[in-house]
Amino acid sequence: MFPMGFNKDGIRSAINKLTLLNTPYTEEELGKSIYSCFEITITQDYESVDLGKPVFEYATGIKSYSKFVKEYKSIFSTFEPTKGYQFQPSQRAKDNSYVSMSEEITETVLVTENVVDYNELARAVEKCLELSR
Repeated sequence: MFPMGFNKDGIRSAINKLTLLNTPYTEEELGKSIYSCFEITITQDYESVDLGKPVFEYATGIKSYSKFVKEYKSIFSTFEPTKGYQFQPSQRAKDNSYVSMSEEITETVLVTENVVDYNELARAVEKCLELSR
């Protein structure tokens, strides 16, 4: 997993601060990793040098983005304080990118009194990965 940030021009970009989990891992460990990625983005705990690098290559060793897209699934995620964490499954497009499957297929994890259920975060992501193509 890798967090996303914004460069000086406001363009969304991957942040070179990967979170890699070794299998087997627990649902709670997965949820904590997901939360950690969001925290990097929300707190803007990154430098401009951390942006724009091909993080998929660091994570997988695959140098070609089109090959990466063919081999790996992706999900879209957002966080809004009033809506919580939202995840959407994606599908591969003909141009070797990922596109949202549907705005109506969204898994939401609410934040209650600043407490996040890590297991619930993990289940939402796992469900979206199952639906992604």
